[in-house]
Amino acid sequence: MAAMNTAAKAGELKPAGTARPREAGRRRTRPAILAAVLAVTAMVAAPAAIAGPLSISKSELQQFSRELQLTRAQTPQVNAITVNLVRENSAIFQKYGVDGQSCSDLGPFRLSALNNEVMAAYSRARGQLSQVLSPAQLQKYGAMYNQRRQATKQRIVCGTRQAQR
Repeated sequence: MAAMNTAAKAGELKPAGTARPREAGRRRTRPAILAAVLAVTAMVAAPAAIAGPLSISKSELQQFSRELQLTRAQTPQVNAITVNLVRENSAIFQKYGVDGQSCSDLGPFRLSALNNEVMAAYSRARGQLSQVLSPAQLQKYGAMYNQRRQATKQRIVCGTRQAQR
C-alpha cells in the first residue's frame, strides 16, 4: 500500500477506483448538484400540465405571466405558487368526490365546505403571492383567479343558484 501511494505521488497512474475519496466525491458532486438545480429550475420555470379534477397548462401559466407583466425573477415564483394552488385545489376536489369537469351531486353543506377549503387554499397562496407581486399585479391575479374559479363553479354545480354566488 505504501508503495502504491509513493508511486501515485511520483505521478504514476493509479488503478481504476483508487482515487482519493475526496477527489472522487468532488467530481461526482458538482454534476449531481448541477443536474438537481437544473431539474428543479425546469419544474418551476415551466411546470407540466396538471391532470386531475383541475388543471393548468403551460400556455395558461404563460398567459398569467403576460397579463401580469411578470419579471424574469417573478415568473418562476408565481408559476410555482399557482401550480401548488391548483394541485391543492385538485386534492380538495378529489376529497369531495368532484371531478371538476361535470355536474356534481354535492348537497349545499358539502359544497359550502368544499368552497371554504378552496378559499382557504387561495388565501394561503395570496399570502405567498403578496411577497412576490406588486399590489396592482396581486389585484389582477385575483381577478384572473376569480374568472377561473367561476368557470369551474359553473361546471360543477351546473347553473344552480349556488353557482351564481
